[in-house]
Amino acid sequence: MELLKALRVLRRLCALKYLTLNQTSAFIRVSSCIKRDILQPQPIPQTTLEAPPDVLPPAVSSFLSKALNIPLEDIPMCWDLLKRDVWEATVPEETKHQDLELFKKYGWEHGITYLTIYPPSLYCVNHDHCNRTTPLKQEKMRQVVVFTLADGAQPAWAVNLVCPGCNTTYHNNFSVNDGTRTYYEHVPRYIQAGEHQFVEDKLVDSWITMMLLGWFSASNCAEHYNMSLSAQDWEDPTDWQFSLKVAMEHVWDAFIIKALLEDCEHHETLLTIPHTGNQDQRFTTAMQARNKVPHACDKCIRIVEDEDGTLKKAQILVCDGLSIGHTCCSVFRCTKPLATTKDRFCPEHANLVYVCSVNGCNKPSVSSRKTCDNPAHQAIEDKYTARGEAFFTLTERYRKTNQQSTEDDNMWFEVDNSGEVHVFSSPNPGSVGEVDDPNAVTYPLPCDKKSETGNRKMRAQFGRRRTHNEQLLVRPCGIIYARATFYGAEAVSNVILFVKAACSVPGAHKPELLVYDTACSLAKQLEATPDNWWEDIGLVVDVFHFLNKHKTTHEYCQKYCNPIRFPELVDEKTGKWWFNTSVAEQANVWMGKYGPILREMGVVKYNFFLDEMIMRRNANLVHRLASKGYNPRHMPPPSL
Repeated sequence: MELLKALRVLRRLCALKYLTLNQTSAFIRVSSCIKRDILQPQPIPQTTLEAPPDVLPPAVSSFLSKALNIPLEDIPMCWDLLKRDVWEATVPEETKHQDLELFKKYGWEHGITYLTIYPPSLYCVNHDHCNRTTPLKQEKMRQVVVFTLADGAQPAWAVNLVCPGCNTTYHNNFSVNDGTRTYYEHVPRYIQAGEHQFVEDKLVDSWITMMLLGWFSASNCAEHYNMSLSAQDWEDPTDWQFSLKVAMEHVWDAFIIKALLEDCEHHETLLTIPHTGNQDQRFTTAMQARNKVPHACDKCIRIVEDEDGTLKKAQILVCDGLSIGHTCCSVFRCTKPLATTKDRFCPEHANLVYVCSVNGCNKPSVSSRKTCDNPAHQAIEDKYTARGEAFFTLTERYRKTNQQSTEDDNMWFEVDNSGEVHVFSSPNPGSVGEVDDPNAVTYPLPCDKKSETGNRKMRAQFGRRRTHNEQLLVRPCGIIYARATFYGAEAVSNVILFVKAACSVPGAHKPELLVYDTACSLAKQLEATPDNWWEDIGLVVDVFHFLNKHKTTHEYCQKYCNPIRFPELVDEKTGKWWFNTSVAEQANVWMGKYGPILREMGVVKYNFFLDEMIMRRNANLVHRLASKGYNPRHMPPPSL
């Protein structure tokens, strides 16, 4: 029934002849917002989304009467005439604010909110284990808060429906059976980020964009929302159990859930996790690394013609490392995860917490200390603890300002003949590949090693250790192809293993050229330990490092790793470089800005977050490459 037609009918009814057009319109809009609230209390024959029920629940009738200033006794007649319009109506955005006010003033007292979070289906969908076909009526209600992008934080009710046939509980985002939470097929409009908190999908997208493009931390995303988007012209409801302020944990959980659901949707699977346990641990096993998508475009792959006229593909990868990392076990190169980010050792090496922290000393530590009863070792610990004094505090602040690491790995102590301890430290050398030297002194340095001055030179690991660097493989167009965490150091043997592993997964393509800032060291390492896999890959030092970091007297580098030696790198028409060989350095600048956000993350969340940011950065970059005509595409399998 059209609105004007309905109004004419109403005008002919004596009891409703004073009903205005605005009241009629508002009746349809407001009732349409709460269709599920109207439907849920109805008897089973009246419970269907296809047709409106015959009568309104008493609480809804009372709310509409007060909100629209319509006598309560006239509400049933209004419903009888307008219910089909209500069932077919779409609420216009331009009236949302005034409708929100009606719910705030008159709905909350009747237990009715503008948003009520219901399961997507009225029926049990557990068809494999349940034959119930009638609508679900057994319900559980609880107060929640919904954080929206356009309408701020909204008090709401969440309704769970229980199937008595199979004992499955249906929530808005997922169903629960036998302690397992199974999410539905698609990403919901409101993502449950806490037991009583939901976040609108668009708001989660805005947080992810802020993280991706602005390097916002989760705490800053939450603060930004609370200060600028959640502001309302009313105070938190006095009888509402939960605050209308979003917390950092809600930002993280919404981010993780949306990313996992999008990944499952892409792979046509359902996300299943334990329903029990703590929220911060519930998604740990589900946060797996993403599969890398083979990529090619006209900016990172080139078809060149040999002297004999043969066409060949020139695909290159650029490798570089960035000195950021997560906390890890203090046993050198141990990759076992820590139980918590505050621990110094993984569970397997937990007993070492009772061993002296000076490298090379295996004596037990003295109670309340991290060193043994050796006076020199205790003096080192005292000097280390004294870092809180003004001199050390100012020194560390200066180094942090200059982006220099102050981890224990870059600190050593020298004990002179009088027993005085001197502290030395050096800036983190960064991610520089070095040839493995079998004759070098292994780490950790042995206790009481003599320095050049004759003093005893010692290292100790009092604090937490961090992984050494993140290594990237980047295509010249900017697409990040692969990432790996190096625990100990950027030895070229680790780079060799990383590149080979990344380019050997199903569907991957070996590059024709690998650009690396110390490619000459990598080439010499391969000469010492030959591997047939590398025989048809050219090893090139990137242009910047070759001109500025490598000596002209380094005959091997000049002869075998000079970029000019590889004609496919040069545009013969312009004489300029065809590929951007410094692209990995540029990707590192982008990723390095996440350092403060990543610093206290556990290894699972650390890897999940970085992989998600890289995947979304790659997706944005593909769109830009397409808009500039570089023809981004998926690489066919090598066999094709």
